[in-house]
Amino acid sequence: MSLTLLAILILPIAFKMVLDPSGMRRVLKDWDDSMGLQFFSGIMTLMLALLVFISSEMSFSWDWESLLSWMGVLIGIKGVACLIPSVTKWKVRMLTETRMPIAGFAAMLVALALVYIDTQVL
Repeated sequence: MSLTLLAILILPIAFKMVLDPSGMRRVLKDWDDSMGLQFFSGIMTLMLALLVFISSEMSFSWDWESLLSWMGVLIGIKGVACLIPSVTKWKVRMLTETRMPIAGFAAMLVALALVYIDTQVL
């Protein structure tokens, strides 16, 4: 169930990237310009990682049952990366309007894989 909830958090951003790449580019530029927004999103992402760690068993073995713990680590790394201004400038420079739909489609595939793993494998 927890991996499905993570997929639900990914999907709105992925749909915005695919359906409105220029609007998402403006959102990313505004996010890059505002240090307060970067700090808030970094702290909220770290809180989400903490929530994942609290709800999981915190086992880091190489099996499907510990996938949620590994996702928590990735979310935590993303939260720390949101707090570093040079990383956010790199993200904005990397995600151009032509690459935005491709990244959104890849995010949709990741969300679909999370739902499949949560419902069929676990």
